[in-house]
Parts: sequence; C-alpha cells; structure tokens
Amino acid sequence: MVRPHNTSGAAKALQDATALADGWRRSGSFEELLDGYHQARGAAGRELVALARRLGRAQVERTPAWAAMDREAMAAWWQGQLDGAPGIGGRAMAP
Repeated sequence: MVRPHNTSGAAKALQDATALADGWRRSGSFEELLDGYHQARGAAGRELVALARRLGRAQVERTPAWAAMDREAMAAWWQGQLDGAPGIGGRAMAP
C-alpha cells in the first residue's frame, strides 16, 4: 500500500490500469494476465512503497528544518530521499 505522502496514487492507478489493459490484450488466460501484470508492475510498486517509507521517516521521524532550506538544499534533500531512483512512478504514460 502506498502511503498518502507519496502523492502518487492517481498516477500509479493510471499506470496500473494501462498495464492491465495492455496485458489483457496480449494474454490468453487470467493466470497469464496476472503473471504479466506482476512482471510489468511489481518492481514499480515495490519501489513506490520503499520511497513512501523513506519519505515517511524523513518527514516524520527526521523532519528537516524546512524554513532554513533554500532551493538547492531542498533539491538535495529530495534527491537523497529518491535514493538513486529516477523519480516516482515506474511507467511512462503514452498519450
């Protein structure tokens, strides 16, 4: 479950729905659909949960001095929370 401070629930829902729709078109059975979906979205889901945990700890347990942070400090803080991940999500949305 993705925690609310991730602010990515709607984006993840759209990404999950499009992955499910893509898989539905390619699958010959329900089991094949589920297997493909888990392969396509499992890693992104685990990454999002890990990010939510990092953000929760950083914002609640180790709250920075927000008022003392300038743009560069905030960007550095955010990159530290991403921990090498390229961002939030895991799947590009095609128009």
